[in-house]
Amino acid sequence: MRRIIIIFSFLLIAGSSFGQWDADCPEAMFLLRDKTVFALNVKSDGALAFMPYLTDQRLDSIGALAMSEGDWYGINYTNAHVIKIHKEGLLGDYKDRKFEDLGHAINKKGDSLPNFDLTSAVIVDHEMFILSYSTNSVYGIDLKSNPLRYRIIRLGIPFALPNTLAYHPLEKKLYLLEQTGRPIMIDIDKGEFEIDKNSFSNFPRRPMISFGKLWFGQDGRCFLLAGQKGTLYELDTKKLVAYRIRELG
Repeated sequence: MRRIIIIFSFLLIAGSSFGQWDADCPEAMFLLRDKTVFALNVKSDGALAFMPYLTDQRLDSIGALAMSEGDWYGINYTNAHVIKIHKEGLLGDYKDRKFEDLGHAINKKGDSLPNFDLTSAVIVDHEMFILSYSTNSVYGIDLKSNPLRYRIIRLGIPFALPNTLAYHPLEKKLYLLEQTGRPIMIDIDKGEFEIDKNSFSNFPRRPMISFGKLWFGQDGRCFLLAGQKGTLYELDTKKLVAYRIRELG
């Protein structure tokens, strides 16, 4: 599951009607599987599909990938080092690509960021928030600090979370989904969380959500890619309804 990572970019995907992509939909979605990044794009026949975007052997050891100002940041899942992938030369020749090892993120005591299945990440205002899937914990890394510093956002969230984390731009909180479909929001500063007593209706069954990836558009529209085969849903976060869009394969 650590190989299936979603990150944000500033590209918009075309389309016009519900279930299609337009200027109100979120930024382009990327998946990292093994050593290849795939971009969700519109084919010439109008169908959505994941198209190969970038292949690099060094991506094979990276998880929890997210984007900030065109640069990508990932976590090496073997030693929890932060890897910065510079936008300059990214799509050029292999020799022009720069993968910079920024090292461990440490806390005020000098302890380094724990490496417990850091599987999903999102960057907000130069802070990288990371979900630890095996411990149900969320950490934050200040990407502007030197050396890198981390803080604990929330330890041991007492619910069955899938391996996905997003940021709700209207609520200004981290957003996660419990495996039964109940939404959880976490305050970035205080670490306090709110869990809704209700679940999304028409929500994917647990085996699908365990492979889920979640993201928001800047207007607050929420999308979920569920299951190994890739079923795309739009989530109405106010009415708590999941609308199935289509299978992406």
